[in-house]
Amino acid sequence: MLTLLLLLPVIALGYWMAIWFTQRNLLYPAPPASSATRPPRAAELIWLEASDGPTEAWLLPASPIADGTPAPGPAVIFAHGNGEVIDYLADGFEPLRAAGFAVLLVEYPGYGRSPGRPTEASIRRTLVTGFDYLASSPEIDARQIVAFGRSLGGGAVGTLLGQRAVAAVILQSTFRSVVHMSRRFLIPSFLVRDRFDTIGALRQYRGPLLLIHGDRDDIVPLSESKGLHTAYPNSELLILPCGHNDCPPSWPAIVTFLGQHGIAPR
Repeated sequence: MLTLLLLLPVIALGYWMAIWFTQRNLLYPAPPASSATRPPRAAELIWLEASDGPTEAWLLPASPIADGTPAPGPAVIFAHGNGEVIDYLADGFEPLRAAGFAVLLVEYPGYGRSPGRPTEASIRRTLVTGFDYLASSPEIDARQIVAFGRSLGGGAVGTLLGQRAVAAVILQSTFRSVVHMSRRFLIPSFLVRDRFDTIGALRQYRGPLLLIHGDRDDIVPLSESKGLHTAYPNSELLILPCGHNDCPPSWPAIVTFLGQHGIAPR
């Protein structure tokens, strides 16, 4: 027993050291890009030039919904989950484009064909650059830019809130913070390098918020979105019958939510 008690601090220290040096590999398991070197025909390839270097993004323009000269319209900047790349996401946003929204799919540094290293800071800088790109585009209404994040992307969107004024926020399958999630693995908060404090970011946010979560999510539990909903009582919480990676967005509900807050094509 005495030997075990003496070994416990050594075991804990070894575990903590392993977490410190490997956590970013675990948090950012960047999958390989597809073999395609160009985005789909509907998308425009953009390289966002942040201080960390160029990061790839795809701009999916809104589908025409009326005759005449189009007015600047709304746009969504999307941040994906930690095990995804933008290569496989474009088709899923067709319903949103058909509703008159442009979509900017932003890659993370170190993901796909983008150089650099993914960290909370580098991802924040990339999203800020992507937002500024949309805001400066004559086809986009800078007052109607929506931030949409899924899973880790929800935490990434949280880092954007303190930097730019977004018209609305949509978070799907998102956690309160990486610190909160890490407690499930007995990781003390002082070891967490990239915190993605979503709940803290929302405390400084006053705009519309839609939370979407699957009731069978065994990766990011539904309790995480419920915690965000409690902390931000004016939010809407949509619970879907799905898990974490088999939960496509409910586009009609999203378009309705945005329209209720005046975010829609003219």
